[in-house]
Amino acid sequence: MADILAFFGVQPDSGDTTSPASVGDTLMWNGILGRWEWGAVTQDRLGNPESSVHYQVWRSAAASSPGSILSSLSVNFCPDPSAPTSGCWFYSVRAADSSGNVEGPSWTRSGTTL
Repeated sequence: MADILAFFGVQPDSGDTTSPASVGDTLMWNGILGRWEWGAVTQDRLGNPESSVHYQVWRSAAASSPGSILSSLSVNFCPDPSAPTSGCWFYSVRAADSSGNVEGPSWTRSGTTL
């Protein structure tokens, strides 16, 4: 069993090995407040309470690329004061817990600066 867990990058002695639930399709731009927002993750993928969640906000110049981490936050919103001055950018959010388990990315959304 340990070999199977290791194959998937799970360390069996790390305690909690269940990642938080996904942000899913809740990522959206709030034009009034000028920030990205998403639904808060309160459970892990198995439906158990998840208390220490932080979010990794990713930005990329191409939809097919994960890009790089724009910010890591404990709240479910993120302004982008460093947004490039022109072009189309792609954003996604990943939920992570205090044990280091990271869920896959949310649906990707695009933003265009003019």
